[in-house]
Amino acid sequence: LDKSKNLIETYLGSLPSISRNESWKDNNVRYPEGKLTKIIEKDLEVPKNTIYVNLNGDFEYNLENRLLLKAIKHVLDIRYIERIREDEGGTYSPRLRASSSEFPVQDFGLSISFDCDPEKAEKLKAIVYAEIDNLLENGPSEKNLNKAKENFLKNRENNLKENIFWQNSIVFNLKHDENVLDQEKYKDSVNSLTIESVKQAANRLLTQGNEVEIIMKPL
Repeated sequence: LDKSKNLIETYLGSLPSISRNESWKDNNVRYPEGKLTKIIEKDLEVPKNTIYVNLNGDFEYNLENRLLLKAIKHVLDIRYIERIREDEGGTYSPRLRASSSEFPVQDFGLSISFDCDPEKAEKLKAIVYAEIDNLLENGPSEKNLNKAKENFLKNRENNLKENIFWQNSIVFNLKHDENVLDQEKYKDSVNSLTIESVKQAANRLLTQGNEVEIIMKPL
């Protein structure tokens, strides 16, 4: 402890304060509007297709909506692993990513990408859209939604033991003026997720008409 304190005093405590207010700069980087499709042909030693699909749009940035987006991502992740990897043997690991921002504008992005055999590319890409359509029409299954909720709560408990979680949360609270460390609010928000609320969120977010589809394939 004494050694650490001396290092902190020397290398952090000695940093000067320049007494200025920091802000962010909007570089006007945005998702493209509407549907964008691009095919990239490339000379590859091992022939494969890389499929990338991104849905994006406006987003009201708050805890409830972030959890709904996270639930959409999680249940789609389960379905893509079941259908694309296990049923079709099409790829080892479909990669899903969900992100949302408050600054400079409130928006979200949901993307899926994977590598596959060129002969299976069209079939697997069709599954990507079919599962999204199924979510829009029927919502998640009760089983998969419960898996998502259990995952969120378990990860939260594990994160509470990690310094990086506390560091990120402190920064988040200052940046967004929102107390993400309210444990009871987080648990209540997770437990309030329902099949219908996730279905409604999917229809609100994933039908805005903004879509990027990029396919890389061998020459």
